[in-house]
Amino acid sequence: DHLWIYYGNPVAEGDTQPAEVWPDPFVGVWHLEDDPLDSTGNGNDAVPGGSTSPAAGQLANGRDFASTDARLDVAAEPSLEGIFAGGGTVSAWIRPRSWGGNAFGRIVDKASPDAGWQFFTSDPGVLHLSVVFEPGSSVGWATPEGLVSLDRWTYVAATYDALGVQLPRLYVDGVEQVLAEPDGQPVVERFPLDLEIPLVVGNREDGTRRFDGIIDELRIERTQRSAEWIGMQYDSTRDALLEYGPIESWGGPA
Repeated sequence: DHLWIYYGNPVAEGDTQPAEVWPDPFVGVWHLEDDPLDSTGNGNDAVPGGSTSPAAGQLANGRDFASTDARLDVAAEPSLEGIFAGGGTVSAWIRPRSWGGNAFGRIVDKASPDAGWQFFTSDPGVLHLSVVFEPGSSVGWATPEGLVSLDRWTYVAATYDALGVQLPRLYVDGVEQVLAEPDGQPVVERFPLDLEIPLVVGNREDGTRRFDGIIDELRIERTQRSAEWIGMQYDSTRDALLEYGPIESWGGPA
């Protein structure tokens, strides 16, 4: 297949419709370039809760969480409720400088002691997903050590259906990882929903788990994506699916 891109016409009118590019099951897509707005039609825009700044990302700019109070806050909305209740996917490109607050820097966090979930890294280079199944008790899954490196871009993703029988799947650079034994047992019958819990990017609600580095292209979906889909997303966001032809000139009307 071929895609032709025409450019250089100063009178051509642009027509961008991001909500049609990111329909259901996407519930939040944050490109994190010059602003932290949500590109879906759900209006889950993020608001800086501390000092963040644009920085060179994997795709154009990302968001740098360099300051000690850095975070982005997304209000609690029904579209973000219970992402992993029935099947969900969260993914992002990350470039950590260190392992962050208490060496457990949050990529994205929607949790309280009573409900919700957390997606984060830890020393030495481990990717985690933690889900609260009953008040005061969470269950965590983790990849082997050394898969996430400092000062290097890494694509990370997690898929899970907390009401199903399968374990979560964690991916690093498009490859599914063998997980360590969980640190508890899910109690599906008591799985609490998280409607009233806000979502925090690059930290957690109390501000003690800052992600120290750059986050880019954060996406949350209300579906459990396949391994093939995750691999394709990894390739597509690093230009591995494209070959570019030579530039051609044409003097006709545009």
